[in-house]
Order: sequence, then C-alpha cells, then structure tokens
Amino acid sequence: MTSRFSQQSAGSISLRLSGPDGSRNGTVATLSLFVTSRFDARPARVTTVISNNLAASTRSRKVGVRVLQLYHNPSDGPDAHFLGDFSTFTTTATAMPFLGPDQILPLCSFLDRLAPFYREWESITSDAWVLRIVRDGYALEFETLPPTGRILHTDPSPEICSEVDSLLAKGAIQPSPSEQDTRGFFSRYFTVPKWGGGLRPILDLRALNLFILPSKFRMVSVASILPMLRHGDYFASIDLRDAYFHISVRRSHRRFLSFKLLGQSYQFTVLPFGLVTAPRVFTKVVAVVAAHLRKRGIMVFPYLDDWMIVASDPSSLQNHVSQALSLLQRLGLQLNVSKSQLLPTTEIRFIGALFNSITETASLPKDRFLALQQHLSLLLRNRRIRAHSVQVLLGHMASTVMVTPFARLRLRPLQRWFIDSFKPHRHPSSMFLTVPNHVRLSLRWWQDPPNVCVGLPFHPSLPSVTITTDASNFAWGAHMSNLTVRELWSIQEKSHHINFLELLSIFKALRAFARFLPHKTVLIQTDNVVAMYYINKQGGTGSRKLMTLSMDIWLWCIARHITLSAVHLPGAQNTLADSLSRMTTSAHEWRLDPKILKSVFDDWGWPALDLFASPSNAQLPRFGARLPPNSTLGCLGDAFLLDWTLEPVYLFPPFPLISRVIERLYLTPTSAILIAPAWPRQPWYPTLLRMCADPPRTLPTLPHLLSSQKGQVLHPDVPSLHLTAWRILP
Repeated sequence: MTSRFSQQSAGSISLRLSGPDGSRNGTVATLSLFVTSRFDARPARVTTVISNNLAASTRSRKVGVRVLQLYHNPSDGPDAHFLGDFSTFTTTATAMPFLGPDQILPLCSFLDRLAPFYREWESITSDAWVLRIVRDGYALEFETLPPTGRILHTDPSPEICSEVDSLLAKGAIQPSPSEQDTRGFFSRYFTVPKWGGGLRPILDLRALNLFILPSKFRMVSVASILPMLRHGDYFASIDLRDAYFHISVRRSHRRFLSFKLLGQSYQFTVLPFGLVTAPRVFTKVVAVVAAHLRKRGIMVFPYLDDWMIVASDPSSLQNHVSQALSLLQRLGLQLNVSKSQLLPTTEIRFIGALFNSITETASLPKDRFLALQQHLSLLLRNRRIRAHSVQVLLGHMASTVMVTPFARLRLRPLQRWFIDSFKPHRHPSSMFLTVPNHVRLSLRWWQDPPNVCVGLPFHPSLPSVTITTDASNFAWGAHMSNLTVRELWSIQEKSHHINFLELLSIFKALRAFARFLPHKTVLIQTDNVVAMYYINKQGGTGSRKLMTLSMDIWLWCIARHITLSAVHLPGAQNTLADSLSRMTTSAHEWRLDPKILKSVFDDWGWPALDLFASPSNAQLPRFGARLPPNSTLGCLGDAFLLDWTLEPVYLFPPFPLISRVIERLYLTPTSAILIAPAWPRQPWYPTLLRMCADPPRTLPTLPHLLSSQKGQVLHPDVPSLHLTAWRILP
C-alpha cells in the first residue's frame, strides 16, 4: 500500500492511501497532527510527527502508514517544513463503510482553524455573527475591559508541562514575547480529569469572567430530544475532536487569555475551557451546521462536541451520516473517530443518557450508576462527612433527574438538610457534618438499580383525568368531570399561607377522588403558580412546609401508581382584568391575517376547531383557550385537554409549545393544519418535515400578516418568523 501527501491549505495536510496497483479501493485515511516539544532555548520550535488515526474501508484491517518527521516554528507562519527520513509503523484502522473513495476528512487543521473554509461556511449560512467568527475569530464580549499586567505563575508540574506540549502541538496556544506581559491578563492554568479518561486543560478564568457579560442560550437536552424519537429508530453519533479549539480567538484579544510557565508567557489562540461564553459561542456556530442538515431532513442533535443522528431505518441513517461527515469535511470540523458511533444501532449513549428505541426509554448508563454508588456509600458508611463530599453526591443525584423518575423527590431530604446545615459564605467545604438518621434512611432508595435505572419513556402517557382546584383563605373546592367537592378550612388550616392552602387543596382533592385515580395519569389545573411548581418539580427548596407537603402528595400518588402533573390555569374572574393590565401582547394573542388563512383553508380543507386561541383572536366559532370551558361563547378549554382526533383542527400555538404540539400530533392520528416557523435550527424541524402530507407552504411576509387588538397592533418583525403552513394527515 502506498501513500500520497498533499498540502491542501496552510497548515492542513491530508493523506490518501492506495493499493499496490494504484487503485483506491474506497480506502481513505485521515492523519492527526501530534506535536512534541521540550522547554528549551527555543520554545517556539516544535517537532511534529504525523501518524495514522483513521482509515476507512469495507472492513477493519491492518494498515501500514508512513510517519513523517517535520517541525513548525509558529513565528515563521503556518507553513510546515519537512525534516528527516520516513519511518514506518502499523496500526489498526477503524472501519467506516459510509465514506466513498472521494471523501477525505481533513487532517488537523487547527493550525489555521476555520478561516480557510470560509467560502464553505458562507454557502450554508447567512448568519453574519457566525461568519464573522469563522473569518476573523471570536472577540471576547467585555462589559468592561479588565486590568492587565498582573502576572500569575502556573505550577510547573509534569502534567501541566505535558498538557502545554499538547496545546502547542495543536496550535491552541502560542508563546508570547515577555515584553508584552504588561498588556496581558494572566490566569493560572491547570487540568481536571475528563469523564472518559485523560486530562482536560482548564484556564482559571473566573477573574476574567467577571468582566464578560454572559448571555442566556439553550442547548439540546434529553427533554427536547425524547418527543422527537419513535419506536425502532436507529442512532449514530459523531464526536468532534477538541471542539472549542475549532474557534479562533481574535488576535487582539488573545492577550487576555495568557498564562506563564517556567518564565515563558503563552496565550490561547482558540476558545479555552473555562471561558464563560465558550459553550454559547460554540453552540451558536455549530447550530448553523445542524440547521443545514435539518433542511435536508436529517434529524441531528448537536451538544457541543457530541452529535446524535437519528433515522427510521439503517440505510437512511448511513446516508445521513455520510452527508454529515462530508459536510464536516467541507467546513474544516475535525472528527474524533474513537469516540464516534458511526454504525446504526438501536441503543446509544448521548449527553449522559442511554437511549433505547426498542424499549422507548432514556435511562442512566451503568457506569454512572456505579459512580453514584461510590459517593453514596461514602456517606452511608460514615456518620460524619465533609461538606464537599455531600456537594459531590448531590451533583451526581441532580444529574440523574433528566432520566430517573422521582429523582428530584428522592434527593429532597438530603438537599433540605444540607441547605440548613451548610452556608457556603460562612463555612469551608472541608468542614465535617453529621448526617441525621432520617436523611440516611431516605438515601436507601438510591441503592436499588430498578429505582434509578428504570428510565423515562420517550412519550409519557397523556392525562386521562383532569382535576381543577382552587382555594381561598376560607375554603377550598375542586371538580373532576361532573364531580365536585368543597370544604371549609379548619381554624388551624386557616393560619397557613395561601400558597400552602392551594397545595393542600390539591392533596385534599386527590384524596376526595381517590377511588377513580389508581393507575391513572392525572393533570391538576390550578391558578396558583407556586403550587404548580412544587408539583411539577417534586418539591423545592424555598419553603420547608411546601416541600414536606409536596413530598406527601407525591408519595401518596406513587403508592397508588398515579402519575401527576400540573398546569397553571388563570382564574376565570381574573382573566379579563389580567389581560387588560398587561402592556405587552402574549405569544398566543397574535392573529393571522384571515384572508391569507382562508386561502390555505380553501386549498387544504376547512378545520372545525381553532385549538390555540383567545376570545379576541379565534379564527373559528369553536376554539381552545387557556380558559375554563364555556367561560366565553365557543370556548372549549385548554387545547391539550381536548381530543384532537374527532375532527380537523387548526393550530397556531405559541412557539415554546411547538415541540409539545408535534409530539401530540405524532402520538394521536390527527387531521391538522399547523402554522409554525420554518426554523431548521430547532430540534423538532426534521420531525415536522417527516410528518407533512404536502409540501410546506411559506406564508407571505406582509406587514399585516400578524396583528393583535383587532388589527390595531402589527407584529414588528414578521420576516424573522418564517411562518409556514404545514398539512398533517392521520
């Protein structure tokens, strides 16, 4: 087998393997660039070894690859200079049957980052913010500029020196002249263990982060993924190598990311771990890549460096993985083959959960359960324990909430005791605490694997029973279908806060209707937001009384196999006053232009119900609204409590509810016309494409497309919504 090196761009080298007869045989190899250096008189000069990291063929095989010795001096620019002779070694290649002979994944382009691939990025997105970062690098978003010139020295441990070697090799850091120290902001550099082994370099940027204004953003979560999955789906995952290192930092801002080791100053050239804005920046950059794939019907969920791809059958998944890998190649994003799962599977680990499309569950992986047991046994074996150990245990417990039913409920006793016993602003984390017996007993639940590892279903059961409750300072009442119950508070009960009374009314209503509820999914409608929160969150930390009462409610329901959830339903008497008092238009009060909507209905058929409306914007005589049924003429109540399968429906839901609406449309065969944005960055977009009976119909971006208050107020930015009509058939 022979090899051919090619210099594709500055600092980027790829290798194509070919057989002895010159044929390619569909075999592609990608090289990774590893640099080793010594802290000598010329720390800028590093020796580089190119070695094989990946080979793609129809099967795994032993592949002999040349090792090329070269060096690169960063001060001379990005060009690599060849030195020495070749040597040969043999490594086991990883099978990647989805790659064709003309697909070459780029070799370690970290020396030049994404800038050489700017035209490719420009071809998939018009997002000016993303394109500016690709071309010029990321400029730190300072609220105020930090002071410079104070030098902090990093401990020269062997581990740190090894990591600095590795960072130099990847071009993630560069030496900076000592005469520039007065202009730099210096932080201490250290490493922390990675979950899967190895060390993760972290620059202690806590001081610098104080000068940066963080912005909120959303990331993919288990909760956002589950509604999009179906029975028998196939999964694959793609892992990006050194994800943050793909994003260059603008040259003028690198001085703020400095550290000093053995008298030499260094500065990060890329996003470092520890920068408060790093997760948001990387998430927003790769969001345009995911959006490009979703436009092609590929269901992809990117979470920083870990991406999951889902399809309904193996062949479709292989095609989608191939398209994704090809796009990554074009954009200069580096694949980590050893951590990727490129073959179709019905069970995959992603963002800390084990997704299984046969059992239709997301559960806690075994190694995470065992890690939890190690920390739990430390507390159960010792009556006195350091506060830090309790914090670590609570962290492990909290991380299971996304996949473990009742995890929140079962961690509350430990959480409440710890909040009462330890004050971080007064006590050191090394202080010893005595764990009371009732807390120790509550932790026994966590030792049973069926409790912790049972998993959450892809699609929870829809409510089969609805109970509406209300409370005042004098009495409480509730109704379930045509059954009602009411009662005066006792003298002792009257003394409680109204939030406690609202939560207590829920418990009393459940017990009053108890004979109808076992093995049911019960939805509580309450006009008290605090009561709703304590039900849905299985307790809370704000009030000991509310936490204790909510725990009693949940334990009562668990004993009877009752699944419980709560929604906020504004009181009928307060609805009008509430709407008049608000100075802004809520998400469900915008009304689509009736003439435009009529043209859609004329083509696809007229629905019978307007499911997400209000009395002022309903498009049809009968409508669903966040109001009690029959509170106004034609109002049928909350849309999610109605049967969508009986007659055709029209849906224009508030945007935060779109994912929930799509899940409901999937679970129940419905004839529907849905108005929703064509937003390919959203996880639900490919699912919506897959459900469409006809091509989506883009609505015209007219100034009067959306209005409120009987047309007197127009939506300020209609074009950004990309509103689209989607036809769904059973």
